[in-house]
Amino acid sequence: MASLFPFPPFGFFIQVIFALGASIAATAHAASESRATDRRPNIILLLPVQMRGSALGVAGNPDVQSLHINMPATLLGLAGLTVPAHLQGADLSRVALGQTTVGPDAVLLQIFAPFRPDHITAPWRGLITDRSTYARYENAPWVLFDNQRDPAQMTNLAVDPAHTSLRRDLDAKLAALMASKGDAWSFNSQEHVEEGARLSSKATYYSVQDYLVATKLEPTQSK
Repeated sequence: MASLFPFPPFGFFIQVIFALGASIAATAHAASESRATDRRPNIILLLPVQMRGSALGVAGNPDVQSLHINMPATLLGLAGLTVPAHLQGADLSRVALGQTTVGPDAVLLQIFAPFRPDHITAPWRGLITDRSTYARYENAPWVLFDNQRDPAQMTNLAVDPAHTSLRRDLDAKLAALMASKGDAWSFNSQEHVEEGARLSSKATYYSVQDYLVATKLEPTQSK
């Protein structure tokens, strides 16, 4: 997909400016609220999904894995700032600027709670590599697609005995990715907390348990 602008970085930087402006305003507000309530600030960072058509993003370079988890580190890299070692995600600023096409060999996919509008019945984790798209529930594999032979993802190989070895390799890579990002299956919940904008409709919640306690006196809010 070609960039919408004659000079690709220009369109990208326009989006970065808007994203950074929004994040600075949100951060200032969160810090002020934190001082007033003596709680951790709730930092909101608004990021462009389509960072640059020919380099990153949902419709961008198919050979570079660049999901949302990489966006904060990438923005810091573009701003010339040091990316903290503890920050999740990879710095793909050089990819965004067209200086390289080398990205991470896999990205982590995370869904922590069921979501009925998308027919998600249970939390799951997954990953995408240059060859495979794989996702599993905690106790069972869910989907496995060969991205090269089956780019439309029509054939699910998750329970195909011929792909047992590949699935084991992907399970090991997924476990390593989860560990490196501080993720764990114990973070999951069976509550439908994301539906109807309930998590963002009232106060700031720091965990699913916070939400359930806060809405206990309003049963209609938690159904």
